[in-house]
Amino acid sequence: MPEEISATPASIAARAPAVTLTQVTRHYAAERPVIKDLDLLLRRGERVALQGESGVGKSTLLNLIAGLDVPDAGTIDVAGVRVDTLSDAARVRYRRETLGFVFQAFHLLPHLTALQNAMVPLMLSGTGERLARERALALLAQLGIAQRADARPGELSGGEQQRVALARALVHRPALVLADEPTGNLDPATARLALGLLLDQCARQGTTLLMVTHSPETAALADRRLVLTQRGLAEG
Repeated sequence: MPEEISATPASIAARAPAVTLTQVTRHYAAERPVIKDLDLLLRRGERVALQGESGVGKSTLLNLIAGLDVPDAGTIDVAGVRVDTLSDAARVRYRRETLGFVFQAFHLLPHLTALQNAMVPLMLSGTGERLARERALALLAQLGIAQRADARPGELSGGEQQRVALARALVHRPALVLADEPTGNLDPATARLALGLLLDQCARQGTTLLMVTHSPETAALADRRLVLTQRGLAEG
C-alpha cells in the first residue's frame, strides 16, 4: 500500500467547503421521504466514509449530489455550483468537470483499452488527445498499472480493473469523488491496496471524497465517518 497522506482535523476545518447540503428533502411518489431536512458539510480535501443500513438513502444522497436526481426541497452546493438549480445540460457538464465516480462494479468500457478508459473524462471535456494520453498514462503509472495500459478490461484482474477505474475517476482532477462500495468486489488484500491508492490520490490532488461503505475497516481509514439513518446524519 502506498504511504498514506493524511490531513489533520485542524487543517481540514480551515479549508473552504466543497459540498454543502442544506435542508435537503427527497420524496418518491406518496411514500415517506427517503431523505428529510438533511444538512451536510464536507471540506475541500476531506475524505469521508458514509455508512448506514440498506434503504436509508445512501444511494439517493449520492445521486442528489451528482445531479442525477433533484431534491424536492433544500439546496445543494458543490465547489460553488448550485447543483439543485442546474438545467439538464448543465448537470451533464457539472458531472464531467467537477465529479469523479468509483463504482463497485467498475463500469469500464469493454471495447477500450485501460489507457483509453482512463482518458474518457478528459476527452469528454475537450482535452486534446496527446495531453489526455500523457495525463492518463502518468496516473496509471502512479497506480502501478501502466504496464497494462494496452489491455482491455476482459484481460485484467479485478484489482487491475479497479485501478483503471480509479484512474478514470481522478484523471481530470475533480473537486469531488463519489465512491459507492469501491472495494466491494475485491478480495481483502486487493481491496486494501485499492483503497490505499484511492485515499492517497485524493490527498495528493486535494480532492474531496465521499465514500459509501459497509466495511468498518474501510470507514476507519477515512478522515471522518458519517452514519445515515432515518433520523438523518450523525457523526460516527
